[in-house]
Order: sequence, then C-alpha cells, then structure tokens
Amino acid sequence: AIAASLDAIAAALDRLAPPPPPPAPALDAGTTSFVWAHGQLRAVRPAPTQPLDCFEGVDAQKAALYENCRRLAAGLPAHDVLLWGARGMGKSSLVKAVHAALGVAGMPMALVQVGRDDIASLGVLFDTLAAQPLPALVFADDLSFEADEHQYKALRSVLEGGIAARPDNVRVIVTSNRRHLV
Repeated sequence: AIAASLDAIAAALDRLAPPPPPPAPALDAGTTSFVWAHGQLRAVRPAPTQPLDCFEGVDAQKAALYENCRRLAAGLPAHDVLLWGARGMGKSSLVKAVHAALGVAGMPMALVQVGRDDIASLGVLFDTLAAQPLPALVFADDLSFEADEHQYKALRSVLEGGIAARPDNVRVIVTSNRRHLV
C-alpha cells in the first residue's frame, strides 16, 4: 500500500513538473539564423537581405562591420558593436546583409536575435553558444531602455565583463535609435 501511494505521488509530481526544454538546435553551416526567447534557442528561416553594394553613404561603417564580423568568423579577436542612428537608416538591414555576405563567402556564422526581455538570460545563451562549432553574433535589434528599467544592467554586465569569461566565438551587435541606450 505504501509503495502504491509513493508511486501515485511520484506520478502526480511528474504531471505537475514542466517538460524538459527541447535540446538546443545544432549550429552548423546549414542553419545560421536563430531566435533566443524564454531561455530557448529556436532555428528560424533567415529574412531576405539586400546585397552589401546597395548600402550607400555608409561605406566606412559597412567596411568596419564586415571586417569585424569576418574576424570573428575566422576565429580572430573581434569587438562587440553598437550601431546607432535615426530610424530607417538601415542598421538592422546592414547586420543581416553582412551575415549573409559572410555565408556566401564561405564563412558562415550564427545570427541569434535576442529581444529586450531576454537580455537577462544572455549568460545562459552564451553557455549554449560556447559549445557550438560556429561563431555567433548575438543581435539585439532596436534596443533602448527607460531610466526605470533594469534590463540594461544585465547587458552592461555582459559587455563590461563579470567574473565569468565570455566565449571567444560570440560577440554582441546592438542597434538603437539612441546613442545612449538609457
């Protein structure tokens, strides 16, 4: 009777527990676009991009972003990036175009979009990406914070460095319509 009661309790607890999250998709040259949401990495179909030649008037920025991302794809040191400017200037389109151009050039890398509400879980994402074979760009698009919001502290901690080392194969690219995110 006691064993049956324990089995019933165990079965009830199993029903109450959330199912384990699905395993993270493998980052390989075949799938390079992802979304990080609610602690899970999900592969997505890449958005259409413009060729890099279509971006005019931003030659220095285009060249610097391409070279920085090329260095990351080649396993060389690279920087985090903040692209800021007026709405509609093509900041996000430029990031996607550089990602696509590197893939065409035989230097595939993962592009992982992260929403503002998921900034606090970047450490978990970095741990997931560290074990992957492809270098990764973590892309926070159109980011800004109000003074009373606290997600920016998590981003600042990641960018300025806490005690945990960031993976060498991961860099952050942020676009914003504000020069100062807060």
